[in-house]
Amino acid sequence: MVLWWFQQKIVMKVQMNCQKCRAQALQVAAEADGVNFLALEGAEKDKVVVIRRWS
Repeated sequence: MVLWWFQQKIVMKVQMNCQKCRAQALQVAAEADGVNFLALEGAEKDKVVVIRRWS
């Protein structure tokens, strides 16, 4: 049996002014189905990176 795994990388620029806002943005993204990886990117940590996988 061969399983095909597809990944999708989504980068969202979000206005986040404090650490609490960053944590809340990550929490919301983590609740989505199929999320395998979350990170903050950018010099101002204003981009939420989500990698999701499905078969």
